[in-house]
Amino acid sequence: VWQYLTAPVAFGLPKPITGYILKSIDGGQHWSLFAHPADGYSKLVVRRFGSQGVIYAGSNSGVRRYKSKDPFALTSVESEWPVILTGAIADLVVHPTDPNIVFAVRWVGSGTTPIFDGLFVQNLVLDGLYRTTVGLTATDNTDWSLRLGFWNQVAGRTMFVDLFPANPKKVYLLTWNKDGAELRISENLGDSFDTVNQFPTQF
Repeated sequence: VWQYLTAPVAFGLPKPITGYILKSIDGGQHWSLFAHPADGYSKLVVRRFGSQGVIYAGSNSGVRRYKSKDPFALTSVESEWPVILTGAIADLVVHPTDPNIVFAVRWVGSGTTPIFDGLFVQNLVLDGLYRTTVGLTATDNTDWSLRLGFWNQVAGRTMFVDLFPANPKKVYLLTWNKDGAELRISENLGDSFDTVNQFPTQF
C-alpha cells in the first residue's frame, strides 16, 4: 500500500525542510521520509499504471516526476525526481485514467521573460495553466503547452484546476484577483475554456 503525505514542518523533522513526502507501506501505522527537496512541495498526485506507479509533485522549482521501480522502497534520491516543467507550481492535477495527461498552474512571475518589442522592454507572460500529454516521458518545458496565460488571456493572479472524474475531458479552472473570481470550464480537455460564472470580491 502506498500512502504519501505532504506537510509543513511536523513529525519532528528538521525545520529547514519547507515540504516533504512521507511514505507508509503498512496502511499508515509507520511513516518514513521518502523525499524532501530543498524547495518544498505544493501539490502531490500519485497514479498507478500497470504494476508500477508514478508521482507528480508540484514544487517551488517546477513539476517533479518520480517513477516507482520498487513499491516497497522507503526512500528516494534527488536524481529520481527530475523537473519536467520549471517555475513555481500553484496547483497540479492528473487525468484519472491516463497518467500522461497532466495540468499544472505556474505562479505569476515565475516564468516571465524580458523581450524587446522595438520600442520598450516588456515581459512575455509564460505563467498560467499548462498541459502535457506525454507526462511519463516529458523531459522539459517543450513537452508542455500553455492553455491559458495570466494577464493576456486571464485577468487573474491565482488559479486552481481540477478534472471532473465522470468526464475527464471536462476541466474546471478557478481564477481570482482583487476584482473578483471567475469559473471557467473546458469540455475538450483544456483546448478552449468558457467563462460560466463571475464573482465579485464583495456582494
